[in-house]
Order: sequence, then structure tokens, then C-alpha cells
Amino acid sequence: MLARPMTVDANAAMARHTVDGVSGFSWSDNGLGYSLVGARPAEALHPLADAARRQIRDNA
Repeated sequence: MLARPMTVDANAAMARHTVDGVSGFSWSDNGLGYSLVGARPAEALHPLADAARRQIRDNA
């Protein structure tokens, strides 16, 4: 899980990415960008990314 400030796309929908066997999901909310990545199939990571996004939004 990575987080960083975003100057562009301050609020971007969750998007799936796969490169060289590493899958992940990225999104941004209110100027912070997030990525959850791992050497697992995207189908296994998607529920984790959804849970992380919910927890981040609930604690904002």
C-alpha cells in the first residue's frame, strides 16, 4: 500500500493495473493518491483495495 499527494487527478476512480506479473489498483481522494499492489491476481487484490479505500474514507 502506497500513498502520495496528487496535484493532478485529485479525485480519480479506482483503476486496475498489471505489469510483469504484479497487479494493483490505484485511486485518489481529496488530493491523496493510493496504490495497493502485489504479486497476486487482480481478483485477489480487488477486495483488499476496496476495504482499504473504505477504511481511509471512514477515517477522513
